[in-house]
Amino acid sequence: MEQFKPPSPLMLTGNPSENWHRREQRFRLYTTASGASERKDEKVKVAILLHTIGEEALEVYNTLTRRWTEEDETMEDVLTALRDHCSPQKNVVLERHQCWSHQMTDGASMDTFITELRQKSKDSSAVLQQSTPQHVHRRLQGLRSRQQRYYNQHAGPLPELPPGSTVHMQTRRGWEPAVVMHERDKPRSYVVQTPSGKTFRRNRRHLRKIHPSLCVDTDPDEHSEVMFPQTPRPVGSPARAPPVSPDDPPAPHTRGGRVVSQPTRYRDGWMG
Repeated sequence: MEQFKPPSPLMLTGNPSENWHRREQRFRLYTTASGASERKDEKVKVAILLHTIGEEALEVYNTLTRRWTEEDETMEDVLTALRDHCSPQKNVVLERHQCWSHQMTDGASMDTFITELRQKSKDSSAVLQQSTPQHVHRRLQGLRSRQQRYYNQHAGPLPELPPGSTVHMQTRRGWEPAVVMHERDKPRSYVVQTPSGKTFRRNRRHLRKIHPSLCVDTDPDEHSEVMFPQTPRPVGSPARAPPVSPDDPPAPHTRGGRVVSQPTRYRDGWMG
């Protein structure tokens, strides 16, 4: 061991974290080259470390809070305690900003620029790590489950409608009376029939059960609106026009020749 020069004492001024990193590296090289790392006696390794660490660092070691007893003390325990003391909590945001904002100086080579970036980022392992929140999918699933729970807290399954039930079915003009014929094979789907004899298929949420006395077809022409496509008229067959008296003005026609039928609410006041 005498032929190898011990490492210089630890300097706690300037950048203690960088000084400790270099001091620990030199100490491990010294123990490997001198054969001290092969010794099984931990007390000898601790003594070599404390003897070569310097007076200032030794005073720091004496004031550290130890989580081990003197009999169980190992060289790795002392190295870890001194490493934690020389590496205080870092400002990761500031170090990340300094690393990513570092620019290449004029005349510097690419290898020099990469070396400078590594020197700026090696003090903090979190600088080059992606700042992605942890457990994102689990948090999103929790938010969706909570939203679903609040949305469905007052919801419940609608009662089934037996055949023959009188209901109001929803159309584009409002609610119209109908009678339930039977339930479809698809869930919550029913076939209903209006008083005019037309059949429709409606979902359960589009049907409201009513008293049979309310199922009256007040105006059959009002049910001409159909949710499903009607049977197409054969090509060439003339369109049926409403009866016209000699005193009535000519009914308006479209450019294709189809008669324009006025809505019921405008028939009484129709003046041509």
